[in-house]
Amino acid sequence: MEPLLIRTKIMPYESLSSLVHRLTQDNVYDRTGQIYSLINLPSRFRRHQDLLNDLSVIKNLASINNCSENDILNTTAHRFTKHFPSQNGDILNTDAMSNFVLYSRTQYCPLCLKESGYHKIHWKLLPVSICTRHRV
Repeated sequence: MEPLLIRTKIMPYESLSSLVHRLTQDNVYDRTGQIYSLINLPSRFRRHQDLLNDLSVIKNLASINNCSENDILNTTAHRFTKHFPSQNGDILNTDAMSNFVLYSRTQYCPLCLKESGYHKIHWKLLPVSICTRHRV
């Protein structure tokens, strides 16, 4: 798979949806769906990219952004699997992930978003309800 003309540096703790949004903007695509088509993202993940566990899609996205598969995996909720001892750090299935990941709405710290310009993956976790930096 050929890399995009403009690759986007993954920011610390950036969410996959944020990365795809920035790739879309940086490469002047009209819609994020164009990136999803390039990487063959199954429709079941289009609204819940942060639960992505399809290694072929992760490989495709890493390829077009010229980064490692681990970098892409860390933009998903799977970066937190090491905190769940029963999973031994393996990639969790979507059902297991949905027990602790917000996917029906988006939460974020407006001050962090204003400062950094990207969405952070930890805001997708159900237990996260306040920004520890800004107390918002």
